[in-house]
Amino acid sequence: MANLGDIVGAVISQINRARCQADLVTVEIAQKYHQHPFLSAFPVPRFSLEEVVIDLKVAIAGTAAARHVMTSESRATLLANLERYLVALPQTEPAVAVIFSRLPDLGKSWAAGIPALIARIVPMNPINVELDLESLCAGIAATVRAQLAAAVLASAVGLARATDRKANADLVANLNIDIEPGIREMVTAAVTQAATSGDDLDVLVTASELQSIAPERITTLRLSLHEADRSWAHVETADGSGRDVLTPG
Repeated sequence: MANLGDIVGAVISQINRARCQADLVTVEIAQKYHQHPFLSAFPVPRFSLEEVVIDLKVAIAGTAAARHVMTSESRATLLANLERYLVALPQTEPAVAVIFSRLPDLGKSWAAGIPALIARIVPMNPINVELDLESLCAGIAATVRAQLAAAVLASAVGLARATDRKANADLVANLNIDIEPGIREMVTAAVTQAATSGDDLDVLVTASELQSIAPERITTLRLSLHEADRSWAHVETADGSGRDVLTPG
């Protein structure tokens, strides 16, 4: 099974490559004609493709599922929302608020560490790459929990009594912060803006795949391709400089 767009694109690409290979051979023949005492008077042979017609038989297997990707704009929105969420976390999450009330210095260290935390989350959200939403949300949540635990333990070190440090360490170890729903909501809102339409068609196209398909389920696509040359031309710009562009032949 393959994507119909990939199949058609591959066919056109192969024809272009064939034309390129033919032109390279034409150049080689032209050089021989030019150097030959008799052939130099003859025109160099070159064939053009007026039209290429291909009947492509396929069986439509289904519509590809929508793929979720992150654009630069949606990632910026997500990171901004995450930053606001992390800043408000000590007030919005009761279990976190308890720890912050016991460690006076924790608020400052937590706030100071948020930019570095956001920086670690950035690589989890690559641009224009298909995303696994569940893995992404779980990864962000784990990173936030790890940062919170590290901040709590670092602040607890300043306490005078070892029993207090142990109590806070135990509290961090047993802390169950259910932050996945909030993170999932932010991530889903961001990637939904960039979700593909899901209109891509998956098709069966190879001989072995089509053998078991009933004839009435097989569709013939006629591709009629016409040659359209492009040539390099030097174009002068308004500032007096120039650049080479491809123009229709």
